[in-house]
Amino acid sequence: MDVLLGGSLRVASTFAELLLLEYANGFPQSDVGWERISRDEMARVFRLHTTAFDLEQRTRYIAGRQGSALVKKILLALQSKTDGTPGTAPPGAKFVAYVGHDTNISNVAGMLRLSWQQPGYQQDQTPPAGALIFELHQSSSGSRYVSAFYVAQSLDDMRRVAGTTPQRASVPILGCSNESRCPLEHFAKLATHALDPECAE
Repeated sequence: MDVLLGGSLRVASTFAELLLLEYANGFPQSDVGWERISRDEMARVFRLHTTAFDLEQRTRYIAGRQGSALVKKILLALQSKTDGTPGTAPPGAKFVAYVGHDTNISNVAGMLRLSWQQPGYQQDQTPPAGALIFELHQSSSGSRYVSAFYVAQSLDDMRRVAGTTPQRASVPILGCSNESRCPLEHFAKLATHALDPECAE
């Protein structure tokens, strides 16, 4: 299901993303926005893209239709369970990666009401090669809990091909008694409640 805006916001969103890609790919400054935009101004323009994504990808109904299958896979991996369908991680896997697009990240975030902020970016921005990470931890008592993070390299480090460690921002899990260390059982309830049954298979 694709729902795309038309009009000026869609054009502005695409323009903002093109500026980001020109800058991150190391284009000469004279070729970034025709040398008519500063780095600080460009960061503010990114809001046009995130605003469009808020509507197109993070709106609860749209996110559920597009992201339910992925959220179900993530939940199964965290629970170390399988439903026998293709793409499900094997039980007990220590590391699971699902590779997709910024739209997939925004769908999952919209379903689970996740939000992040990284230096140099707009709130909830999904820069190139960014990742939404769910970590499962176990306490000494055996209790398991989930923590979420958003990870991405800074735009200037991308431009310089610096190879630096990506910035890691904590992502609160809203609706959980402990938003930074959500008990797995509680996270499972939140995720299951967010699923669109018609699209979770």
